[in-house]
Amino acid sequence: MMRRWKRSSPRRPPKGLVVRFQNHVQIDRPIEEVFGFVADFRNVPKWNSSVRTVEQETEGPVGLNTLYRQVRRHDEQRFKITEYNPPRGVSVETTLDSEPAFRMRLRFAQRGDQRTLVSDTWELDSVSDRLRARLFSRRMRRAAAENLYKLKELLETGSTTL
Repeated sequence: MMRRWKRSSPRRPPKGLVVRFQNHVQIDRPIEEVFGFVADFRNVPKWNSSVRTVEQETEGPVGLNTLYRQVRRHDEQRFKITEYNPPRGVSVETTLDSEPAFRMRLRFAQRGDQRTLVSDTWELDSVSDRLRARLFSRRMRRAAAENLYKLKELLETGSTTL
């Protein structure tokens, strides 16, 4: 789904269209374990092949307003935790000085004693051309889904191949 940024938003307006998508995966691990691993974003390079490093810039335990710096293959961003609700949800968004801008919301739902449903919802700054934005959206959604399956494999088996 794509929309132009609403000017009334208190956040920085993107340079193009906002691309939104969502993915889900069920992980055969308890919700507390899944949330604890995922909400510490320093673990992202273990299951996301595009992310080289993630460093926590603020001191103390992970929680609301924890600030991170991530280095990816072609860019880097700073982002902070904007919602922290263990073990049900965590959200992050890039800081004003980072591009490309993104927001990500992760939701966790317990499915039995040992299963967790993970849902990720993304909003990404995209290009201004609708056709290219649609292609970008498909590519990014597919990549995010692949990353969730890498997370599943890592948490269920103890390893994954990036």
